[in-house]
Amino acid sequence: NHNIYYNYSRDGGMNWQSDDILLDDDEEGRSMSLGPQIALWNSRVYVAWFDSINGAYDIYLAASSDDGETFKDPIRVDSGKAGDAYSAYPQLLVSDGGVVYVAWEDSRDELSDIYFSYSQDYGGSFSNDIRLDGGDAAGANDSFSPQLAAYGEQVYAVWHDDRNGANRDIFFNWSENSGGTWLGSAVRVETDGEGFADSIYPKIVGFDGRAHIAWQDARTNAGYDVHYRTFEGGAFVGEADVRLDVSDGQGYSNSLKPQIA
Repeated sequence: NHNIYYNYSRDGGMNWQSDDILLDDDEEGRSMSLGPQIALWNSRVYVAWFDSINGAYDIYLAASSDDGETFKDPIRVDSGKAGDAYSAYPQLLVSDGGVVYVAWEDSRDELSDIYFSYSQDYGGSFSNDIRLDGGDAAGANDSFSPQLAAYGEQVYAVWHDDRNGANRDIFFNWSENSGGTWLGSAVRVETDGEGFADSIYPKIVGFDGRAHIAWQDARTNAGYDVHYRTFEGGAFVGEADVRLDVSDGQGYSNSLKPQIA
């Protein structure tokens, strides 16, 4: 089964360590460890993944305080019952102040919701889980593909969600206090009708107090286009989202999986 390994370079990637470092607590590969994410802050390195060591997948994180030369034993991030439900595909982020944020997909209440946790002690411990996709009953609809961004104490999360039907929508939530509290109900990002068209795979970055969101959107019911919207000061900017792939007709061809920086 898959393990999580780590390696590092001290000379800009020219040379790497001769031995990989095993991060998960499963030397014999008895369980499956997947989906690694890496983040760093000053001399601290963090790696998160999802792991079936307890049965169903849980979220784990390993932390290093010496530029990745050694790691502490991995700790479990999700605070539901260990191995009781699918918790997978973590997204990992460290704020400018060193707060560690993790968001993931979680099916503890049947269908997949988006959960979040944070650490203020450099990955030594994590807060109780916070559900981000509020506004419908827990586990009533599927929410997938979470993404995180931050600027200062503001933290932003975005994902796609089928609460409005088979055509998924993009939903958003945010925190003004380093992840401590969030909106009780998530906010829909697109400005077409609810569930009118399939909108999926959002990406998000935060800069200068503003969140920038891009996603693929099939509102013509033909091909996907790439759409964009910004959020600042507690509200979205402008009355409508903006189509970015403007060199051909709307929906004329497929424009997929945007990235934003």
